Amino acid sequence: MRTSVTLDDKVFHDLMEVTGETNRTRAVQIAVEEFLRREKLERLRQLRGKVAILSNEELETGELEELEGEGG
Repeated sequence: MRTSVTLDDKVFHDLMEVTGETNRTRAVQIAVEEFLRREKLERLRQLRGKVAILSNEELETGELEELEGEGG
């Protein structure tokens, strides 16, 4: 998708420097992807204590079935 945005010159300069990109589009893409990744992680953190999250190891050993049996 193509879009136009207006960014502060200093912010954009910093973005290019931090990402190490010379391509403006790629620098913005990296920043947006990183922002979204962090937001998703924060939403997962907010679920801590509210839902049971099992590790891959727990799933492989069948602990999921044990938990489902406890809950009804």
